[in-house]
Amino acid sequence: MISKYLSVVSKKLKNEEIKTVIINFISLSSLNLLSFIFPLLLIPYLTRTIGVEYYGEYIFSFSIFQYCLLLINFGFDYSATKLISVNRDDKDMVSDVLTNVTVIRLIFALLASILLWLSFIFFPNLSSNKLLYLFGFGILWGQAITPFWLFQGVEKMGYITIINLLTRIVSTVLIFVFIRRPLDYYLINLFQSIGFLISGFASLFLINYYLKVQFSKPSFSRMKFYLLDSWHIFLSTVSMSFYREANIIILGLTTNYAMVGQYAAMEKVIKAMQSLMEPLSKALFPFFGRKLNSTAGIDPSFGRFAKIYGSLLLVLTITLYFIGPYLLIWYLGKSFQTAIIIFQVLLPVIFLGGLNYYLGIIGLINLGFNRYFLKAVFISGVTSVSLCYFVSRFFGVIGAAIAMSTGEFVLLFLILFKIYPWIKKQTS
Repeated sequence: MISKYLSVVSKKLKNEEIKTVIINFISLSSLNLLSFIFPLLLIPYLTRTIGVEYYGEYIFSFSIFQYCLLLINFGFDYSATKLISVNRDDKDMVSDVLTNVTVIRLIFALLASILLWLSFIFFPNLSSNKLLYLFGFGILWGQAITPFWLFQGVEKMGYITIINLLTRIVSTVLIFVFIRRPLDYYLINLFQSIGFLISGFASLFLINYYLKVQFSKPSFSRMKFYLLDSWHIFLSTVSMSFYREANIIILGLTTNYAMVGQYAAMEKVIKAMQSLMEPLSKALFPFFGRKLNSTAGIDPSFGRFAKIYGSLLLVLTITLYFIGPYLLIWYLGKSFQTAIIIFQVLLPVIFLGGLNYYLGIIGLINLGFNRYFLKAVFISGVTSVSLCYFVSRFFGVIGAAIAMSTGEFVLLFLILFKIYPWIKKQTS
């Protein structure tokens, strides 16, 4: 049914590039809707089955793995995607990027595993539950061999979503079957690892047999080139993710795991709402990767898409502000009634974060303003983390939510300061 609908849409559209974006968006949306459901199923199940405190401890560990994934990804989700998108017809180049970037990511996965192992010696909080962390090592290695950036670069978005759907089904089913009591919580990372590893091997199979891309001999000089090419993007994503994930770490160090669990549940809901717009942003990245550059400036369609995308985000945010509290009580139970204010304070992150991705990652990065974007992210990150550390001491989890929204607002202001003159010039 989906393929039939896509065929009808394709015949009616004349512009081949716009057609590709629309097809990718519909393909991602149709499957992403299902993958979006799984996190929302897990939150109420886990908070009820293992309790908010153990849920908070699990989320604290997963946040540490998220920082490790930043090193493994090293910004290749954007730099390698752009390289693939502009060289998609050159099989040798695509193979070269796949090989050398994957080798780099495997080296970083090994480094992250060693650092985590050593951390057991120096941090008692981690060593007290080694299994929780050891079972999560598969997350690192699975991510290292999963080249979603290649599928995104060749604009075969359906593959990404199918793999995501498969891994989420496996992980979710395992959690529902085997997590039955609070002390089972350490198994959650094991099931997450299984999902990540399946994702990695499945994507490599599809690349080999369907995209016909083979691995070649790795080269030290080529790896050095890809590392340097992605350096500023890596620093930008680290800075951005640092303040987006830091709140959980800060709360875990300054409060207790029960508060971490309460805050994390609300943050997960917000991120799940953000994922509704994810297919559109991912479909647009390679499209504008070919159209935007610092010499030619911004394509007029970029400004038009910005207005549409911003309007959709705003409508979603406002709608959730009014109906969200009722949905949360139904969804998580009355024990989370006090967390509604956290949810409402975090809601602007949907609108602000979505625009920051579109204007910053798709806009500034593709225009070549990597260094400026890095500075902007660093400033907003310092603002958010500093606020979280000091304000959470007085307002607890509410302070962490305020810090998160404030950081996104500061970043949007800095991005608009740079990119708005370009958009205005092209759309006036």
